[in-house]
Amino acid sequence: MSGLHTPQPTDISEQRPRPPARLRKRAGFVAAARGLRLHTSDFSLQAVKRTPADEAEARFGLTVTKKEGNAVVRNRLRRRLREALRVTQGLSGKPGHDYVIVARRDSLKSRFSDLQSRLLRGLEKLLAGKPAGAFGQRKPKQNLAQSTLQRPLQKSRPETP
Repeated sequence: MSGLHTPQPTDISEQRPRPPARLRKRAGFVAAARGLRLHTSDFSLQAVKRTPADEAEARFGLTVTKKEGNAVVRNRLRRRLREALRVTQGLSGKPGHDYVIVARRDSLKSRFSDLQSRLLRGLEKLLAGKPAGAFGQRKPKQNLAQSTLQRPLQKSRPETP
């Protein structure tokens, strides 16, 4: 029995990186959709600042639309991005912010290291504090009645003398 090696008990929490805080409620996902956004071939990254009173750690949410594939494909996308979030070193958002990652099917074809680097670079770009309107931030919708009042009336055909 002297040739057998018995493994030493280790603390699992020291070996595996802790996953980031999760975004769980629909309201958080909807709010992030109105914030800054950045698009890559693998995913879209959305970010929004929470209310001033809520300065807790950054939260991350994942979403995969049905157009990306059936349930098996969507779950593979979700697992792959969740793992990339967990193991990427240096990935931390600003405290008090929510981030949503909208997965695309191309992230299944990308190498895992490329996916991690795109995730890190995308988050760095959003954290750089770009001005409003950057990364395709949506403009507020105008009321149809207001927009027609602001435009001058155009005649459909010229008047004949």
